Amino acid sequence: MFGKCVWYQIADTHKANMIVKDFCEKFNFSFYLAHMTADYDIKKDFCESDYEIVEGDYFVRSGKPHQTEQNGFYSIEQDYYLNSKPEKKYHVSLAYSNGIKFTKEELDFIYKAEIPEIIEKKDIKIRLWNCNSRDPKHWKLFE
Repeated sequence: MFGKCVWYQIADTHKANMIVKDFCEKFNFSFYLAHMTADYDIKKDFCESDYEIVEGDYFVRSGKPHQTEQNGFYSIEQDYYLNSKPEKKYHVSLAYSNGIKFTKEELDFIYKAEIPEIIEKKDIKIRLWNCNSRDPKHWKLFE
């Protein structure tokens, strides 16, 4: 669906991953690792240094979570920006749904979650993923 993607993958123990995990368990959705997509459907060779975050920089939460849809693929997203580049927006997808809009209960779960204000560089790893499936459980990390 999204091809080869470069992620700012968020640490397993980070609060954002706890929100994703709790949501997936409560509502029986496919689990995936919380991340911000730095690039998708890339055709060029992957070079990690192209996506490096400057030492001391961090992501800042912007606005409130919101639902998006692309060709029947739904997401509840929380926007972030890099402190050094506030004009460039990223987002953490806190929930995915394939073909079905989120229910009020599912939306309320995310809206009531304690979403982190800041995501620090130390909590991020740059990773290349194969995201060709519409189901996140089939997304695979390139080793």
